[in-house]
Amino acid sequence: MKKHEKDKEAYSRPQKFILHMARRGKEWSGKVQSFDWNEEFQFTTLEALRDWLNRRRTEGEQE
Repeated sequence: MKKHEKDKEAYSRPQKFILHMARRGKEWSGKVQSFDWNEEFQFTTLEALRDWLNRRRTEGEQE
């Protein structure tokens, strides 16, 4: 996987999370707490978690 400059910048700004996950059948669900954004997000699929993290990364780049 080739890394781009934009990705390197995003990875150079570490974020602090607490991630609680549980497996239900074949799917994962849980809750993520972010210290940097002072926010909590509950998810029922890994796709929802990924989308939430991508939105936070995009918002961080705009600041």
